[in-house]
Amino acid sequence: MPATKGPAAALDKIRSEQLRQEAVKTQSEPHVVVVELNLPQPKVQIAPSSREPGIGTGFSISADPSDSSVSESRVAKTRHAIERIIGRPPERFFPSSGSFVVTATGKQLQQLVKLPYVAAIWPNTRV
Repeated sequence: MPATKGPAAALDKIRSEQLRQEAVKTQSEPHVVVVELNLPQPKVQIAPSSREPGIGTGFSISADPSDSSVSESRVAKTRHAIERIIGRPPERFFPSSGSFVVTATGKQLQQLVKLPYVAAIWPNTRV
C-alpha cells in the first residue's frame, strides 16, 4: 500500500481498502473493527542449541519491567480516548494482541486513526 500524504495519511492505518472507503463514504454506518495498538514488544532471546540429537535451539521471552507500565499507560489512555470518541467503552480488549474490538461509524473511524497509539485498524471479519 503506497504511503499517503496530507489529511488522508492517517487513513492508511485502516488496513482494508474497502473499510477505508466506507469510513469516508458511509460516515454514519457502524462497523465492527479491531483497533491494534502500538505497544512495546517483548524481547526474544535465543539459547544456544544443544548437542543432543532431537533437541533444537531454545528461546526465552523476556519483557523489560518498564515496558509493562508503558503498555498499561498506553492501553488506559487509548481506552479513554476510544470511549470519548464513540460514547461508550470498547467491547473488548485482547492483551495478547494489544487490540480492542470497537463498533464505530465511519466518522468515528476517521477520529480513531488519529490517536497516537493506534497502529492499525482492521475489519473484524471471519476468513
